[in-house]
This record gives sequence, structure tokens and C-alpha cells, in this order.
Amino acid sequence: ALPLVVAFALHVDEPLRPDFEVWLMRPLYALVVARILSAIFYALFWTGCVVLVLPTRALLFVGAYEGWPSTCLTWQAAMLVLIFVGGHPDAAAWQTFATADFALGINLWLAVAAVTRGLVTAFMS
Repeated sequence: ALPLVVAFALHVDEPLRPDFEVWLMRPLYALVVARILSAIFYALFWTGCVVLVLPTRALLFVGAYEGWPSTCLTWQAAMLVLIFVGGHPDAAAWQTFATADFALGINLWLAVAAVTRGLVTAFMS
């Protein structure tokens, strides 16, 4: 969430800047949900039955994304779902968040950094 905070702090002409509940609180609760989903995935993934079935290379590849890369990718997916899937009570605030022109670029940059970190870790192990 730090790159979004820095971006909103540096863009003084951004109309959403005074409304911190939209640009700060929404991504933060999406980050909490992403961290919980990521922890549940890895808790289920490292059970004995899954580890016995998958080849070692697949285990190393999935294990390389454990930690902040999986949380970051899950966070990006959660924010995309909350922005583009309507019908939930907070949909209007997420649509407002999506109007920030630099939010997409920052989120893509974070996703690329997470994928790159996972790939480098996977192929270095």
C-alpha cells in the first residue's frame, strides 16, 4: 500500500487526495483480505497429500511465491474484483478509486515486481 500512499501524496492535483477513506482504507482492507487468503492457500498447499502428489519442481515453484509475492498478487486480484464486479455494498467507493489515473500503473508495477521476484527465487533454488 506504500506506493499508493506515496503516489497520492505526490499528486497534489488529484481530486481524491482529501478523501483518504477511498484511496487508503479501501486498498488496506483489500490487502488484509489478500493476506488472509494467501495464508490459507499456503496452509492448505503444504499439507501432506498435496506435497506427495506434486513433483519437486512444482513445489519449488509454488514455494518461491510464498510471502510477499503471493500476497501482492492476491491483493491485485482482490482489488480488480472489487473494482470491476459490482453488487457489493462498497462498489461506489471502489469505482471512485478506479478513477485515479495512476492507480493502474502502480498496481501493474507491483504485480510485475511480485512475478519477477517469484520467478527469480524459483529459478535460483
